[in-house]
Amino acid sequence: MLPRDWVEALELNLSFCERLDPEQGATRLIRIIHQHGGKFLKLNRREVEPNPLADLVDLFVPIEHPLLQPDTMTDPERGKGQASLSFVPESLSVGISQDVSFPDLSQVDPVALGLLAFGRLLYPDLRPIYGWIDEPSGNIPETSEIASTQLRYIFWANFWGPAYVDRYGRDFLRGAPGWRVEELEDGGILYVTTASYVEWWLMTRLDHLDPERPRLRRWLLERRGPLAVQRAAILGYFRARIPEIELYWAKVDLDWLP
Repeated sequence: MLPRDWVEALELNLSFCERLDPEQGATRLIRIIHQHGGKFLKLNRREVEPNPLADLVDLFVPIEHPLLQPDTMTDPERGKGQASLSFVPESLSVGISQDVSFPDLSQVDPVALGLLAFGRLLYPDLRPIYGWIDEPSGNIPETSEIASTQLRYIFWANFWGPAYVDRYGRDFLRGAPGWRVEELEDGGILYVTTASYVEWWLMTRLDHLDPERPRLRRWLLERRGPLAVQRAAILGYFRARIPEIELYWAKVDLDWLP
Protein backbone atom coordinates (compact mmCIF):
# COMPACT_ATOMS: atom_id res chain seq x y z
CA MET A 1 0.00 0.00 0.00
CA LEU A 2 1.46 3.33 -1.10
CA PRO A 3 0.03 6.83 -0.71
CA ARG A 4 -1.02 8.30 -4.02
CA ASP A 5 0.37 11.47 -5.54
CA TRP A 6 -2.55 12.33 -7.76
CA VAL A 7 -6.22 13.30 -7.83
CA GLU A 8 -8.61 10.44 -7.06
CA ALA A 9 -11.92 11.76 -8.43
CA LEU A 10 -13.72 14.93 -9.47
CA GLU A 11 -17.33 15.83 -8.80
CA LEU A 12 -19.76 18.44 -10.05
CA ASN A 13 -22.35 18.98 -7.32
CA LEU A 14 -25.43 21.19 -7.69
CA SER A 15 -27.54 21.55 -4.51
CA PHE A 16 -31.14 22.59 -3.88
CA CYS A 17 -31.97 22.75 -7.57
CA GLU A 18 -35.08 24.94 -7.82
CA ARG A 19 -36.21 23.37 -11.10
CA LEU A 20 -36.44 19.90 -9.52
CA ASP A 21 -38.77 18.51 -6.86
CA PRO A 22 -38.58 15.44 -4.59
CA GLU A 23 -41.29 13.46 -6.40
CA GLN A 24 -40.59 14.11 -10.07
CA GLY A 25 -37.05 15.46 -9.88
CA ALA A 26 -35.35 12.29 -11.08
CA THR A 27 -37.69 12.03 -14.07
CA ARG A 28 -37.09 15.66 -15.00
CA LEU A 29 -33.32 15.24 -14.58
CA ILE A 30 -33.33 12.29 -16.99
CA ARG A 31 -35.28 14.40 -19.49
CA ILE A 32 -32.80 17.29 -19.17
CA ILE A 33 -29.80 15.02 -19.71
CA HIS A 34 -31.45 13.57 -22.81
CA GLN A 35 -32.37 17.01 -24.15
CA HIS A 36 -28.72 18.05 -23.98
CA GLY A 37 -27.49 14.99 -25.87
CA GLY A 38 -26.55 12.79 -22.92
CA LYS A 39 -27.02 9.02 -22.83
CA PHE A 40 -27.59 6.69 -19.90
CA LEU A 41 -25.48 3.56 -19.96
CA LYS A 42 -25.91 0.16 -18.41
CA LEU A 43 -23.34 -0.85 -15.83
CA ASN A 44 -21.22 -2.63 -18.42
CA ARG A 45 -20.92 0.83 -20.05
CA ARG A 46 -21.47 -0.55 -23.54
CA GLU A 47 -25.26 -0.58 -23.87
CA VAL A 48 -27.67 2.33 -23.57
CA GLU A 49 -29.97 2.07 -20.54
CA PRO A 50 -33.63 2.51 -21.63
CA ASN A 51 -35.00 3.21 -18.14
CA PRO A 52 -32.48 4.52 -15.58
CA LEU A 53 -35.14 5.91 -13.21
CA ALA A 54 -35.14 3.03 -10.72
CA ASP A 55 -31.40 3.37 -10.03
CA LEU A 56 -30.97 7.14 -10.18
CA VAL A 57 -32.30 8.12 -6.75
CA ASP A 58 -29.53 7.85 -4.13
CA LEU A 59 -27.44 5.68 -6.45
CA PHE A 60 -25.11 6.40 -9.35
CA VAL A 61 -26.05 5.79 -12.96
CA PRO A 62 -23.38 5.86 -15.69
CA ILE A 63 -23.87 8.50 -18.38
CA GLU A 64 -21.91 9.82 -21.34
CA HIS A 65 -21.92 13.25 -22.96
CA PRO A 66 -19.74 15.00 -25.57
CA LEU A 67 -18.68 17.70 -23.08
CA LEU A 68 -17.40 15.11 -20.61
CA GLN A 69 -13.81 14.20 -21.35
CA PRO A 70 -12.79 10.55 -20.97
CA ASP A 71 -11.87 9.57 -17.43
CA THR A 72 -9.99 6.48 -16.32
CA MET A 73 -13.16 4.36 -16.55
CA THR A 74 -14.15 5.38 -20.06
CA ASP A 75 -14.18 2.57 -22.60
CA PRO A 76 -11.56 3.48 -25.24
CA GLU A 77 -13.99 2.36 -27.94
CA ARG A 78 -16.39 5.19 -27.01
CA GLY A 79 -15.50 8.68 -28.16
CA LYS A 80 -17.40 10.44 -25.39
CA GLY A 81 -16.55 10.91 -21.76
CA GLN A 82 -18.38 8.92 -19.10
CA ALA A 83 -19.46 9.88 -15.60
CA SER A 84 -21.72 8.76 -12.76
CA LEU A 85 -24.93 10.71 -12.17
CA SER A 86 -26.93 10.79 -8.92
CA PHE A 87 -29.96 12.61 -7.55
CA VAL A 88 -30.74 13.10 -3.85
CA PRO A 89 -34.41 14.13 -3.40
CA GLU A 90 -34.02 15.40 0.18
CA SER A 91 -31.57 18.13 -0.84
CA LEU A 92 -32.57 18.27 -4.53
CA SER A 93 -28.90 17.65 -5.27
CA VAL A 94 -27.39 16.47 -8.54
CA GLY A 95 -23.96 14.87 -8.47
CA ILE A 96 -21.83 14.08 -11.52
CA SER A 97 -18.58 12.25 -10.75
CA GLN A 98 -15.63 11.10 -12.81
CA ASP A 99 -12.68 8.91 -11.88
CA VAL A 100 -9.41 10.74 -12.58
CA SER A 101 -6.86 8.45 -10.93
CA PHE A 102 -4.29 9.30 -13.60
CA PRO A 103 -0.66 8.95 -12.49
CA ASP A 104 -0.01 11.66 -15.10
CA LEU A 105 -1.60 14.79 -13.62
CA SER A 106 -1.69 16.50 -17.03
CA GLN A 107 -4.69 14.30 -17.88
CA VAL A 108 -6.81 15.76 -15.07
CA ASP A 109 -7.36 19.30 -16.39
CA PRO A 110 -9.35 18.30 -19.51
CA VAL A 111 -11.73 16.29 -17.31
CA ALA A 112 -12.16 19.21 -14.89
CA LEU A 113 -12.83 21.66 -17.72
CA GLY A 114 -15.32 19.22 -19.26
CA LEU A 115 -17.23 19.02 -15.98
CA LEU A 116 -17.19 22.82 -15.82
CA ALA A 117 -18.67 23.09 -19.32
CA PHE A 118 -21.29 20.47 -18.48
CA GLY A 119 -22.22 22.25 -15.25
CA ARG A 120 -22.55 25.53 -17.08
CA LEU A 121 -24.82 23.82 -19.63
CA LEU A 122 -27.08 22.34 -16.95
CA TYR A 123 -27.26 25.36 -14.64
CA PRO A 124 -30.16 27.20 -16.38
CA ASP A 125 -32.29 24.03 -16.38
CA LEU A 126 -31.58 23.14 -12.74
CA ARG A 127 -31.13 26.56 -11.04
CA PRO A 128 -29.21 25.32 -7.97
CA ILE A 129 -28.81 27.49 -4.92
CA TYR A 130 -25.18 26.42 -4.72
CA GLY A 131 -22.73 24.28 -6.66
CA TRP A 132 -19.10 23.30 -6.84
CA ILE A 133 -16.51 21.23 -8.72
CA ASP A 134 -13.63 19.66 -6.82
CA GLU A 135 -12.33 16.42 -5.35
CA PRO A 136 -15.15 15.02 -3.16
CA SER A 137 -14.60 14.00 0.43
CA GLY A 138 -16.31 13.86 3.79
CA ASN A 139 -15.69 17.52 4.60
CA ILE A 140 -17.88 19.01 1.86
CA PRO A 141 -20.52 21.47 3.16
CA GLU A 142 -23.51 20.09 5.00
CA THR A 143 -26.91 20.56 3.36
CA SER A 144 -27.98 22.66 6.35
CA GLU A 145 -25.09 25.05 5.70
CA ILE A 146 -26.06 25.38 2.05
CA ALA A 147 -29.73 25.89 2.89
CA SER A 148 -28.74 28.79 5.16
CA THR A 149 -26.41 30.24 2.46
CA GLN A 150 -23.23 29.81 4.49
CA LEU A 151 -20.05 30.23 2.50
CA ARG A 152 -17.65 27.86 4.26
CA TYR A 153 -15.26 26.99 1.45
CA ILE A 154 -13.92 28.26 -1.83
CA PHE A 155 -13.81 25.34 -4.28
CA TRP A 156 -11.99 25.21 -7.60
CA ALA A 157 -15.26 26.09 -9.36
CA ASN A 158 -18.16 27.71 -7.50
CA PHE A 159 -21.78 28.23 -8.61
CA TRP A 160 -23.38 30.85 -6.35
CA GLY A 161 -27.10 31.20 -6.89
CA PRO A 162 -29.03 34.45 -6.32
CA ALA A 163 -29.50 33.76 -2.59
CA TYR A 164 -25.73 33.66 -2.10
CA VAL A 165 -25.29 36.77 -4.22
CA ASP A 166 -27.89 38.60 -2.13
CA ARG A 167 -26.20 37.60 1.11
CA TYR A 168 -22.57 38.33 0.22
CA GLY A 169 -22.99 41.07 -2.37
CA ARG A 170 -22.71 41.03 -6.14
CA ASP A 171 -19.81 43.46 -6.27
CA PHE A 172 -17.88 41.50 -3.65
CA LEU A 173 -18.32 38.14 -5.38
CA ARG A 174 -17.67 39.56 -8.84
CA GLY A 175 -14.47 41.18 -7.61
CA ALA A 176 -12.88 37.92 -6.44
CA PRO A 177 -9.40 37.27 -7.88
CA GLY A 178 -9.34 34.26 -10.15
CA TRP A 179 -9.49 32.90 -13.67
CA ARG A 180 -13.18 33.27 -14.48
CA VAL A 181 -16.08 35.25 -13.02
CA GLU A 182 -19.35 35.08 -14.95
CA GLU A 183 -22.88 36.35 -14.43
CA LEU A 184 -25.45 33.55 -14.68
CA GLU A 185 -28.93 33.71 -16.20
CA ASP A 186 -30.80 33.89 -12.91
CA GLY A 187 -28.54 36.51 -11.32
CA GLY A 188 -26.13 33.98 -9.84
CA ILE A 189 -22.37 34.00 -10.32
CA LEU A 190 -19.90 31.39 -11.54
CA TYR A 191 -16.43 31.78 -10.02
CA VAL A 192 -13.47 29.60 -11.06
CA THR A 193 -10.22 30.12 -9.19
CA THR A 194 -7.62 28.89 -11.70
CA ALA A 195 -7.51 27.83 -15.34
CA SER A 196 -5.84 24.57 -14.25
CA TYR A 197 -7.50 22.33 -11.69
CA VAL A 198 -4.13 20.71 -10.96
CA GLU A 199 -2.63 24.08 -10.02
CA TRP A 200 -5.54 24.59 -7.61
CA TRP A 201 -5.14 21.06 -6.22
CA LEU A 202 -1.47 21.71 -5.53
CA MET A 203 -2.15 25.18 -4.14
CA THR A 204 -4.48 23.84 -1.46
CA ARG A 205 -1.79 21.37 -0.33
CA LEU A 206 1.05 23.86 0.16
CA ASP A 207 1.06 23.27 3.90
CA HIS A 208 1.16 19.49 3.52
CA LEU A 209 4.60 18.59 2.17
CA ASP A 210 4.24 14.94 3.14
CA PRO A 211 7.59 13.09 2.91
CA GLU A 212 5.64 9.89 2.21
CA ARG A 213 4.56 11.41 -1.11
CA PRO A 214 7.82 12.25 -2.87
CA ARG A 215 6.34 13.27 -6.21
CA LEU A 216 3.70 15.51 -4.63
CA ARG A 217 6.35 17.05 -2.38
CA ARG A 218 8.59 17.75 -5.39
CA TRP A 219 5.76 19.34 -7.40
CA LEU A 220 4.79 21.55 -4.47
CA LEU A 221 8.36 22.69 -3.87
CA GLU A 222 8.83 23.45 -7.59
CA ARG A 223 5.69 25.61 -7.72
CA ARG A 224 5.61 26.91 -4.17
CA GLY A 225 6.36 30.59 -4.89
CA PRO A 226 3.71 31.36 -7.53
CA LEU A 227 1.12 29.12 -5.86
CA ALA A 228 1.67 30.82 -2.50
CA VAL A 229 1.05 34.22 -4.10
CA GLN A 230 -2.21 33.01 -5.69
CA ARG A 231 -3.34 31.38 -2.48
CA ALA A 232 -2.65 34.49 -0.42
CA ALA A 233 -4.55 36.67 -2.91
CA ILE A 234 -7.67 34.47 -2.87
CA LEU A 235 -7.70 33.87 0.88
CA GLY A 236 -6.93 37.50 1.68
CA TYR A 237 -9.76 38.74 -0.49
CA PHE A 238 -12.44 36.44 0.95
CA ARG A 239 -11.28 36.57 4.58
CA ALA A 240 -11.58 40.34 4.59
CA ARG A 241 -15.33 39.74 4.44
CA ILE A 242 -15.67 36.13 5.71
CA PRO A 243 -12.87 35.54 8.27
CA GLU A 244 -13.58 31.82 8.76
CA ILE A 245 -13.58 30.80 5.08
CA GLU A 246 -11.10 28.20 3.83
CA LEU A 247 -9.78 26.96 0.51
CA TYR A 248 -11.34 23.52 0.14
CA TRP A 249 -9.25 20.40 -0.05
CA ALA A 250 -10.29 16.77 0.44
CA LYS A 251 -9.28 16.14 4.04
CA VAL A 252 -10.78 12.69 4.49
CA ASP A 253 -8.05 10.34 3.34
CA LEU A 254 -8.99 8.56 0.14
CA ASP A 255 -5.32 8.38 -0.76
CA TRP A 256 -4.56 4.69 -0.75
CA LEU A 257 -4.07 2.44 -3.73
CA PRO A 258 -4.05 -1.39 -3.62
